[in-house]
Amino acid sequence: AMGDNNIEVIDWRTRQIVKRVYTDKATHNFQPRGDGRHVFVSNRTVRGSISVFDMQTLTVVDKFDVPGGPDDMEVRADGKELWATARFARKVQVIDLEQKKVVRSIPVGRSPHGVFFLNHAGRQ
Repeated sequence: AMGDNNIEVIDWRTRQIVKRVYTDKATHNFQPRGDGRHVFVSNRTVRGSISVFDMQTLTVVDKFDVPGGPDDMEVRADGKELWATARFARKVQVIDLEQKKVVRSIPVGRSPHGVFFLNHAGRQ
């Protein structure tokens, strides 16, 4: 539910919403962690954050600050870093997933929208 501060869990068989889960302000995009269980959810505000959603319990299990309007994301193949475009900051933010914090900011120009690794974490 882009921009509505929540994730909507939908039963694909009935096409009905079965649960709404609050993430943070301006919920925008998602990216599988690659472990078959968790999904990263970007919350695109200037202060920004990324929530970690557990697909088995249907709950947010973690959240960390990612300033600058986190948007599109990609997980390194080894699962150690999450890279997120920061639309308002004109950067790509590199998040160390063990430390749960931004460890590097890469200037990229106006309104970055997309990041992709050929060797990325699994999409399951």
